[in-house]
Amino acid sequence: MRFAIGIAVIVWTAGLLLGTLAEPARAAEVIPGKLSINGYIDTLYGHNQNASGTSGFDVYHWVTLLNWQVNPWVRAYGDLTMEHGAIHDDNGVPRGEIKTRSFIQIRARETLNLNIGQFLMPFGHFNIVHDASPLFIQIGEPRSVYAKRVIGQDSSGLVDIKDRAFLKEGAGAWLFGRAVTLGGNLNAAWDLYVSNGRGSNGSVGQGAGDENQNKATGAHLLLGLPNHLSLGGSYFTERHAGLGNSAPDPRIAVWATEAQLKAGHLTLLAEQSVAEVDAHLTVPRHRGAGRYIQAEFAMHRLTPYARHEVYHNRKWPAGGEREEIGTLGVNLHLVPNMFLKFEHGFYAGARDVSQAEISVAF
Repeated sequence: MRFAIGIAVIVWTAGLLLGTLAEPARAAEVIPGKLSINGYIDTLYGHNQNASGTSGFDVYHWVTLLNWQVNPWVRAYGDLTMEHGAIHDDNGVPRGEIKTRSFIQIRARETLNLNIGQFLMPFGHFNIVHDASPLFIQIGEPRSVYAKRVIGQDSSGLVDIKDRAFLKEGAGAWLFGRAVTLGGNLNAAWDLYVSNGRGSNGSVGQGAGDENQNKATGAHLLLGLPNHLSLGGSYFTERHAGLGNSAPDPRIAVWATEAQLKAGHLTLLAEQSVAEVDAHLTVPRHRGAGRYIQAEFAMHRLTPYARHEVYHNRKWPAGGEREEIGTLGVNLHLVPNMFLKFEHGFYAGARDVSQAEISVAF
């Protein structure tokens, strides 16, 4: 409990300091009482496997986002998502899921904002928009950084546990600043957050509480530099109750870096992450590292792209896994707010993957 309180104090103090020192950029217009509804729909077709983990057609997402500007300082946000709407398993049981998220946003000033509720973690380049297909060129986020991987074994030491090293979403508090200008040539966006974690009695971040046995904490910083270059870094840590069978739960720590360069029609994007599970009484040490580089060339309505990625997981004293993927794809902007994408992935030592997606934003 004292650890959680200490983290909260550090997060709040750092946010106040950054908010005080930073020079705010021009404020966006805020209309009190305004209710906006938007979202997107996308459908996938995949061969062998695809972004949703299903071969064949998949009504991947139907997402509805609600924003209500209560007053100039308070905003309420809600997210209702239906996934895999028409998919059934081998026994005819629907696989479709309905998910909800909501939070209250309090805006102290341009450089200091606070979200309280359930939210996607600001980790890496894609996690906040990891499924929002109209917002990025490719069909899915790169597997090398964002996919579920083997991160340890259960209490028997024999069964692998497959999960993301970082929490995709959590219930807690998220302090952030956006559109900050420092010295006129350097733009910064920063995030500090604390949420329920996956520790003993944890709720896997779903909002029910973790009896304060564990808190997941993290930070993200993105700097916009001259010449259309941006550099960023992320950090996340918590204890995971699904690993091992003795207290305290093993701690996971994840670091990630990102870089993006825009030069005319060409955009280069690269990320690298390293996740490590501490050695434990009943769990061997695990270390997973992933990286990718992606190139995009934007034309009038057509954007071809290529990506190369590698993931390697090492388990001590022996064992692990390695995955290498090359991806070629194209994004066609058919009409405003409507996109058609095709891509083919070349998996080293495994079957290739072809997939197509159509998405509409509203």
